[in-house]
Amino acid sequence: MTMVERIAELVSKKGMTLTGVEKALGFGNGAIKRFSTNSPSVDKIVRLSEFLGVTAGYLIDGNLISESS
Repeated sequence: MTMVERIAELVSKKGMTLTGVEKALGFGNGAIKRFSTNSPSVDKIVRLSEFLGVTAGYLIDGNLISESS
């Protein structure tokens, strides 16, 4: 699953749309879908993860728990 797919799934579970989340966070229209071709800034990932109630790592790679070496 890609980062955009994970975000879309989380947004859907909240009963929202990607456009609604983008507006709530002050992102440009279509910004989240562009994450699949352009890497988002750390600030956007952090704000989005806080809004969705997950870790930034989960949005990026799908792991709920970070692995330690």
